[in-house]
Amino acid sequence: MPKEVKIFGVFIASPSDAKNERELVKSVVNNWNAEHYETDFRYEAILWESHAKRNVGRGQDIINEELVDKSDLMIAIFKNRLGTPTGGFMSATLEEIDRFQKAGKPVCILFSNESSNDTQEYIELQKWKENNAWNGFLTGEFSSQQDLSEIIRQELTKFRPMLEGGATAEEIYSKRKIQETYTESSSYDPTKDKERLRLQSQATLKFDKEHLDSVMKYLREKKGDQPIKILDVGCADGTVTVSRFEGYENINVLGIDISSKQISRAIENNKDKTNFTFQELNIIEAESLLDTDYDLIFSVYVMHHLKLSDVVMNNLWKKLSGNGVMFVRSPDDGLKVNFPENDNLNYLLTTTDKIKGSSDRKHGRKLYTFMKRFEDKPSKIDLKYFIDDTSNLTGDGREHYFSHYYGYRNQEIDKLASETKLPGDIKTAEKINNIMIEQKERFEDSSDVYSFSAAILAIAYKDFNI
Repeated sequence: MPKEVKIFGVFIASPSDAKNERELVKSVVNNWNAEHYETDFRYEAILWESHAKRNVGRGQDIINEELVDKSDLMIAIFKNRLGTPTGGFMSATLEEIDRFQKAGKPVCILFSNESSNDTQEYIELQKWKENNAWNGFLTGEFSSQQDLSEIIRQELTKFRPMLEGGATAEEIYSKRKIQETYTESSSYDPTKDKERLRLQSQATLKFDKEHLDSVMKYLREKKGDQPIKILDVGCADGTVTVSRFEGYENINVLGIDISSKQISRAIENNKDKTNFTFQELNIIEAESLLDTDYDLIFSVYVMHHLKLSDVVMNNLWKKLSGNGVMFVRSPDDGLKVNFPENDNLNYLLTTTDKIKGSSDRKHGRKLYTFMKRFEDKPSKIDLKYFIDDTSNLTGDGREHYFSHYYGYRNQEIDKLASETKLPGDIKTAEKINNIMIEQKERFEDSSDVYSFSAAILAIAYKDFNI
């Protein structure tokens, strides 16, 4: 039976050296439409090769008037060059971008980081990228055609509700300009990952205690005989909370978590610890319920799960006393090193970080900037680095390492595939699960495989003076 559908034109632009990538984007658009066939929403991939009419006049004018002006979304791909100059523009692609931008329509620009060279064309591309590409556009990078394919697929899904709602480019950028912080909290469920979290807690205990000792010494000098008041944000079942703080005297600790199950376990497991209290609280929605005189706010491997984590951290900062300290540790996948290079492992890392419900796996590098932007500026910020690798580990140790840093990476795609039941999501889930099995065996059995992981700890002092 015929049905009405809304069709939105996606103009695909690039210099000639990215012709294959342009064709790939077209294929991804078509596959996206096939996966969403039951809906009344469609994208049409528009390329000058297939859509421009052969009218008389300047070729670029024809493309602008027939295609650029009539499209709703632009995806521009750059590899090693800006393209061929046109009248008044360094390239035809830049002319198309300029025309799209002036029309108030959204532009998504993606740069290949697969290769580099010292040609003048490549230098000009990098110069334009540095000076222009990150302002007024949605901009990103891709490392392979597989990576590009996944990025485009995700972007098409994210753009759909905004285009359907008639959002302007400015409105879309305000909602999507989240290069620094996520707009949705992750859907990670720690109750399904208890063993990995136990290993994680053990692996980071010595590191945390070393730096907590310095912080607690500082606070004790400031507080004298008064109790040190501590808030643990995202305490889960209280295991980390207690293991980090039970050795200190004259303290009062409040652990908060969004999960009622986790808080129930924390209360049950720590009945005999009168100076530890646990409370169910959504820090994003109920931050106003907290006191305003904490001496230490502690949060490890939590902030990267939260939407608008920079806002959350700024609001928590206001809850500290005059000499208070914020202690936040976050992961950063950008610090990972694996050798020998493995395409499947790279796919696992790049793909799972982009799936709906995933956490911000590059949150660690953002901590310093977020803290420097607090309304009430910190007087001092210390950065510390937790590092872990596979050197000299036994088979069991390598298995624990893999479980710690990779063992959760199928959770969100499995959940997504279960919810959407779309062929593309199911196929991706199957591929990721197969890679997980393969890589786990590779880590366990190959003692020459080297892997390095790191996390960043940021310690901010409100009024540091000794």
